[in-house]
Amino acid sequence: MKRLAGLLMAGIMAVSVIACGTANGNGETAGAAETAGTGDNAEVYTVKWVMPGNEPEDLPEIEEALNKKLVDDGMNLQVDIVRIPWDAWEQKTNLMLTTGEEFGLLHIMQDQGSVMSKGVLYDLSEYLDKYPDLKGRFDEQAWSEMTTKDGQIVAVPAQWQVMQPLGQLSIRKDVLDKLGIPLPETADEVMEAAVKIKEYVENETGQKAYYWTQNTKYPAEWLERTYDTYPFYVDRVNNLWKVDQDGKVTSWFESEEFKKDAQYYREMYKNGLISPDLLTKNEVWEVQNKGTVIMGDCYNWGTVKGLRDAGYPEADLEFYFLNEDTARVLPLTIGNMNGIPESCTNPEAVIKFLDWFYSDASNVQLVVYGIEGKHYNKVEGEEKKIEILKDDAGMALYQFDNWEVGYYPYSLFDREEPEESIIQQTTPLEEGTFVTSPVAGFIFNEEPVITEMANLTNEVVSSMYPIKFGFVDYEEAYDDAIAKLKAAGLDKVIEEYQKQLNEYLGK
Repeated sequence: MKRLAGLLMAGIMAVSVIACGTANGNGETAGAAETAGTGDNAEVYTVKWVMPGNEPEDLPEIEEALNKKLVDDGMNLQVDIVRIPWDAWEQKTNLMLTTGEEFGLLHIMQDQGSVMSKGVLYDLSEYLDKYPDLKGRFDEQAWSEMTTKDGQIVAVPAQWQVMQPLGQLSIRKDVLDKLGIPLPETADEVMEAAVKIKEYVENETGQKAYYWTQNTKYPAEWLERTYDTYPFYVDRVNNLWKVDQDGKVTSWFESEEFKKDAQYYREMYKNGLISPDLLTKNEVWEVQNKGTVIMGDCYNWGTVKGLRDAGYPEADLEFYFLNEDTARVLPLTIGNMNGIPESCTNPEAVIKFLDWFYSDASNVQLVVYGIEGKHYNKVEGEEKKIEILKDDAGMALYQFDNWEVGYYPYSLFDREEPEESIIQQTTPLEEGTFVTSPVAGFIFNEEPVITEMANLTNEVVSSMYPIKFGFVDYEEAYDDAIAKLKAAGLDKVIEEYQKQLNEYLGK
């Protein structure tokens, strides 16, 4: 996911960010004293909810239906969902913030967490106490991840699914079965199996096939589970730091584990398993439509369905962990959230809206899945499954990103989704099956090292990623690459991260 870099700029902190009041008859903005939307006789308050992504064709109709429900429930509230395309998200939201354009809710993704510590979001603590039903929907750990080191709750979770521990690997089980190869249990066995799967898939499809990662910035967590030093957590945005379970922070790129990763991926590259275009074009979500999936660190049931829809009806994936008995690390319990700007004239009205929105499954399901009978049909006898209605080209008539607004007890699934997958996404993890990383809930404030972070972000991609993915040999390129990171301020960033994490952990 793209980062809202504009929010991290120091200049933005000085701006009176967002007024989210409603306009009165004179075109002025209603102030907090008017408490729009919070009383029986209050004027109607419109919550403008800004999220990334393209607007579905039928979204206006969905909004109309949602707003009718608000009126019927006597809420004195309306909602205006604004979708901003990905290619304009950063620029547009930055402009909205700096010009003071009015809106009430800002979607924040997991790799934008640092915006929570910048003083641009409202402290919601006192308002959440007035809405115990909303507060009670999420556990203590979830709220801790919405809380700054100063004790301010600055966002409401969008807990669209139960977050899963890191390190799962997915591999073409149907091809393994056809080749008579058992499920690989070690890193060496994965390499051998992947080479054979690649050959089979390329012969079957007539196209090149590779290993794909969900995002090039993600570390090789599936592989790192096999190391004796595991469990640990690696920064998933820039890969700059490694955090052990005792809270010790070290430089990831200077670790022996990174060296092992790089050497393994170098062998993958030599075996033709890494796309030569990976750093410029990551086709992870496109290959299912081509039938060229081998294995990856991110695939799910949707990938299986995509393969089958593309003309490979026997396609199947195995989702599993290498070194099964080793602890699984959970770095966070909430992937996404929605915050209210600090300058909002009536945050209570926005909290009131969210309290209503999450009070009934039909509210969330209307936004995410559309109108029953027009966009989907319920599957008889199945509480969680629906038939998604499609056009002549096989495209869903309505699509909305559940991860932006969802709540996992309300999630619905395609009628073909396996029960195992549904259970995994909607059932809280059992105690003892995972360990929570010390960084869960920790928000790193980049401001003290913002220049170094900007320099390192660019340097990591240009100097370290070619080593990380095996394009160049570790021994040949490492010394020069790490010297550039050091010059860009790596040591200072690691020191600052450790300092802030110690404060968070009370050390």
